[in-house]
Amino acid sequence: PDGPQLQVQSDDDRYNEALEELWRQWFYAPTHLPNISGAALLKLWVKSLWKQGGFLAQIITDDRADGPVKLRLRPMHTRRLGTPSQLAGSDLVYNGVEYDDLGRPVRYWIQKQRGIGTGYANVTAFDPVPSDLIIHEYIRDEEDQGLGDPWISPALQPSADLRDYDDSMQDAARQVTDMTPTLTATGSDVVTWLNPETMIRERRVANMAPPGWK
Repeated sequence: PDGPQLQVQSDDDRYNEALEELWRQWFYAPTHLPNISGAALLKLWVKSLWKQGGFLAQIITDDRADGPVKLRLRPMHTRRLGTPSQLAGSDLVYNGVEYDDLGRPVRYWIQKQRGIGTGYANVTAFDPVPSDLIIHEYIRDEEDQGLGDPWISPALQPSADLRDYDDSMQDAARQVTDMTPTLTATGSDVVTWLNPETMIRERRVANMAPPGWK
C-alpha cells in the first residue's frame, strides 16, 4: 500500500539505514505537491495509461521541498503537449515532441499553465523542456510510435452498445407494463369492421373507448 521500498546493501549498516530512511522521506512526497505520495503517483500513472495512453512528468528542482533532496517530479497531463505555431509543419515535431534525425526525443513543448484546477492553459505559449528532464512513458505497440493509445479505447464502443442495450431493455419492459388493449364491440348497433383498424396510443396515458366498444 505504500509503494515500492528501497533496500540498500553495502558493508556499512549505518549508511544503509540512513539512505533507506532518506528514500522513505523522499517517496512520501516525491512530487512538488506535498499531499501526493509516491504510491498515489504510481496509481495516478496507471489510471493515466487507461485514459491517456501514457503519463508525463517533468523532473524539477524544488528549493522549498523538505529534506536534503530537492529533486521532485511534476506530473502533467499529456494534453499539455502541443506544437508551437513557429514549428508547425516541421517534420521533426509531432504532438509537442521534437525529435532528432534518428527519431529520438530531444525536446518537449509543454503548454504553459497557471495554477492547478483553474482550467487555464495558454494554448499559444509553450515551455521547451529538454528530454532528459522529462518522464514520458507509454506502451509501444508499433514501430515509429510517438504517443500511447488509451487502454480503454477498444472498450468504448462495446460500452456504448451495452448502454444502449440497457436503455432498450428498460424501454421494452416499460412497454410491456403499459396496457395494450384490444377493443371488442358490445352492442348490435356498432358498425362491423371488415378490416379492423389500429391506432397509435400515447404511452402512459389511459385512453377512453368510444360507446359500444369494450
